[in-house]
Amino acid sequence: MANDEIKELLANLMTELEEQKTEMSTLQQRLSEVMASANSSNDLVTAWVNTKGILIQLKFHPEAVERAGGLDGLGRHVTEATQKAAQLAQAQVDEIMAPTKERVQGLPQMAEIFPGLPAIDDFIPQPVEPSTAPPDSPDRSPSGATDGEEHYENVEEPRSGRRSTWDQAW
Repeated sequence: MANDEIKELLANLMTELEEQKTEMSTLQQRLSEVMASANSSNDLVTAWVNTKGILIQLKFHPEAVERAGGLDGLGRHVTEATQKAAQLAQAQVDEIMAPTKERVQGLPQMAEIFPGLPAIDDFIPQPVEPSTAPPDSPDRSPSGATDGEEHYENVEEPRSGRRSTWDQAW
């Protein structure tokens, strides 16, 4: 009886996977067409990004440098517009991927087919949200190194009194 249930479960799984395979080309095409744009505050800069948030076009207001207070200010507006556009592009990607993610989550887990087997998700680390802080921001300093100096741990272990051929210097 259990064998028939597993065969049916696997047959349904294979059918589901075949359906998803045919949908993937359409999904990939839709994802390749994702593009988003956003303006910085005061509409000084408009940025366009692709699916991955890579900047593909940038336009400046004719008086952008003056109104931004110089090139440093303009740089902040470029960063702002690009980050906003990347967030909008990611929202589009998430919307396109939502039905597929729901469908995959509805598939039986390996532990359901083979009891005692761990779930694949247990081996996949959760993504960490990348920082949007500037490179010199304190938010980017490694933990414990806040004084601006490099810190190293002592990685050498004391050696025993016994020496081997490998311990001798050439």
